[in-house]
Amino acid sequence: MWTGRIPRYDFFIAGVVKKPNTHIPHTVNYQSIQGIDTTMVLPKSKHRRRVPKARALLITLVIAAAVLSTIGLASIIGSSASKTTAPTTSHQPPTTSAASKIVKDPFAHPDAQERISHFKETAKSFDPTSDKIGSSTSEHRYHNMYGQFLLPFAANNPHFKFLEIGLGCNMDYGPGASVVLWKTFFPQAELWEAEYVKECVDKAVKNKQVEGINLLVGDQADYNVLDSWIEKSGGEFDIIIDDGGHHNCQISNSFDKLWPQLNPGGYYFIEDLHVGLASSYISKDCGNVVMSEKLHQWQQQLIYRTNNFGQKWDHRLPKDMMFVHCQAEACVLGKRKDEVNDPHNSSPRGKKGKK
Repeated sequence: MWTGRIPRYDFFIAGVVKKPNTHIPHTVNYQSIQGIDTTMVLPKSKHRRRVPKARALLITLVIAAAVLSTIGLASIIGSSASKTTAPTTSHQPPTTSAASKIVKDPFAHPDAQERISHFKETAKSFDPTSDKIGSSTSEHRYHNMYGQFLLPFAANNPHFKFLEIGLGCNMDYGPGASVVLWKTFFPQAELWEAEYVKECVDKAVKNKQVEGINLLVGDQADYNVLDSWIEKSGGEFDIIIDDGGHHNCQISNSFDKLWPQLNPGGYYFIEDLHVGLASSYISKDCGNVVMSEKLHQWQQQLIYRTNNFGQKWDHRLPKDMMFVHCQAEACVLGKRKDEVNDPHNSSPRGKKGKK
């Protein structure tokens, strides 16, 4: 900012007279220019003489122009210096249609709590209400994992392919509560529902409860049935939800067949794992497997991937499993999408690195 001295002048209505050594007892206030005090002084002096109005005005304008010019030059110098030292790269995200979408689309909200709340409140708005958010007989809170993983996935991939096992035929409120939810949330997705009880499926079709839904029927524990589902649907799902019979054999066998059908970058959700230790849910038909124990071993193998300290595993980690995220009563498994998910110094798949 300009800090030079302004010569003292005698100011009066008619003009200006330069008096450099005159005592200054009186003041006349003029408008301040960019913070510089331009208060000028009227001395009591017998030497004061009148100056023609035009000349006085001209002198005033010249002085004002000089002050403004000096201030402007200082501003330019300061601005140039700041531009020279300022970083050239901004860390703020650009304002794009994708960024504006975050504000408009609750699926893409950056705060997971907002997405979870949106899932929960939407589910509550339907009658009957799906027990995925809890009920008078359950403490399910699956809206947490669906708000965390499923909603943002759908925001980025609205035309995804979706499979849910379990139409809800054994629920007190009848089948189709989750179907209404999925149709509302994902109107552009290819939706598939698999159910064990054929009579229930036929009734739901007759009552128009599953319009717009592709249907599969059979026992999810039967490998042949699972193969028929894959053949009919074409497989290659982006999202799979197992909310079927909850027996360990059903969950385990379905996973064996359907995990390879999950597309890279997809999610596999398993609900109601809390019943897995009940004796009625354990069967010799699949080696008395308990699905929660398999999931735990997969987590251990992921954690100790670099060095397992000689640990022997009964259940080998499935190919391309990237994570096992568990919450109350349920887990979601993420599948590797591409090389972005690998360490930066790893060799391309199928090629050996240099020794």
